[in-house]
Order: sequence, then C-alpha cells, then structure tokens
Amino acid sequence: MLTKRRLARALFAQMDRIFLQLANRCLATHHLECNACHAQTVGYFVFEGRPDGCPQCSSFSRERFVLLALDSGLIHLPMPGGRILHIAPTERHLRERFRQQHEYLAGDLAPGFYGNLPILKVDLTAIDRNPKLAGVDLLYASHVLEHIPNDGKALNAIYNTLRPSGEAWFLVPLRAGTTIEEDYPLSSREREERFGQWDHVRYYGSDIRERFSRVGFEVQVIDASCLPLKKVERAGIQFDEKIFVCKRPMASTTAPSLNLKAG
Repeated sequence: MLTKRRLARALFAQMDRIFLQLANRCLATHHLECNACHAQTVGYFVFEGRPDGCPQCSSFSRERFVLLALDSGLIHLPMPGGRILHIAPTERHLRERFRQQHEYLAGDLAPGFYGNLPILKVDLTAIDRNPKLAGVDLLYASHVLEHIPNDGKALNAIYNTLRPSGEAWFLVPLRAGTTIEEDYPLSSREREERFGQWDHVRYYGSDIRERFSRVGFEVQVIDASCLPLKKVERAGIQFDEKIFVCKRPMASTTAPSLNLKAG
C-alpha cells in the first residue's frame, strides 16, 4: 500500500540518490566504499531518516552488514552443497553470495512480486508442512518476522524445517524497551505510526532473544560493534544493526506445538 508517508520517503530517497550520483561524478575524493558493489562514494542516500542506501547499487545497510560479517568470519555459510532458503530475497548481492556452491532456494508469501525470478510460495507459519523444504541448512529472513501476526508459530515451523545444527539468520527493526505489537485490529495508518510501516504488526525490542530461545534455538547476537570500526564506517553500516543467529541444536527434537505469539 502506497501511503503518503511511504511515497514521501521514496521520493526523498530517490532525489538524494540522484544528488549523490552527481556528486560522485564531480568530486575527486571519495572517503566511503560500498562493500556490496565496491563503488566509491561521498555518501549514502537517506532512507527512513538516516543515510542508508548505496547510490550505485541501492544496497541497504543491513545487506552490507551481513556481507561484511561473512567476509570477517563472524558468520559462516553452510558447507558447499548445503541448502540455503532465502526468504523475501530482495537483496541482490546476498542472492549471488548464497548461490555460490550451494543449493539455493528463494521463497516468499507473494512470489509474483519478484517478476520472473524463480520464487517458491512459502508461508513461514506452515513451512514445516512442505516436504520439499525439509532439511534446510540455513534460512535467511531479513525484516520479515515483523510482518507475521503469529511469529511464534512461524518460529516453531522454521525450527522444525532446519536440519539439526542448521541455522536461521534473522534481522528485524528494533526499538528500545520491550516488544510492542498489534493487540487489536489497526488501520494501515495506525500501524505505520505505531510500528513504522503500514504492514508491520509489531516492533521488536530487547526481549526478542527470549522469543527465539523459547522455541529451542541457541541464540547468538552479532552486532556492528563486533566488526572493525573503520570498515563499518566506510561501508555506511548503521551501528544498531544486529543479526540473530538461531541454531537448532544437534541433539534436538521438534519444537513444542505451542502458540508462541508473545505478549
């Protein structure tokens, strides 16, 4: 849904991107470098109130953060031949990285959004009922969980889809304090005001790690402070970025059949 706020943000981001593209052509000195496309730049275009997007390839901070964490050895892809399921696969550079030497699958609840890309229709709350997706080594979902009304059910299903010792990597928008979520039907405008976007149903807070642990995951949090400061600044990575690495233990049973929508 194209709300006024969303349209204004998109127009401002596009104008700022064009300005930076012109500046990059005119100025000789470029202090920053996108680690996704390796283009040098004088800055990153503003999106949602902060410098975030690469003017050359349009990668956002969170994608560049994951790439830098991979390159720095803080997180690791499965062994060659492993199965990777990429949910909501809008990050072009990560798609390319995940495809290298792996069985790559991409999925979304609305696969038609991606045009001609081969995208499977995947409902995360019922993903464990699809035998074609059983035994995933890595499931990656960036800014997805905040769209799902029953995120506990989705986390249970994801846990059961992973191989023992398999991992799910989650990135979500975060706020100070505890999680707030939709506890009665809200209009699109009310969701946008409360959660930051018209189709979000919650804003995760500091208690998110417990949500993952309750399902049975072993949780590790990777944040920007784990990376070299100069590389973070040069790549235009926001300092509040976090990756929640959720591992299914080797000796594990299926997740409990509970409605874990937290309150």
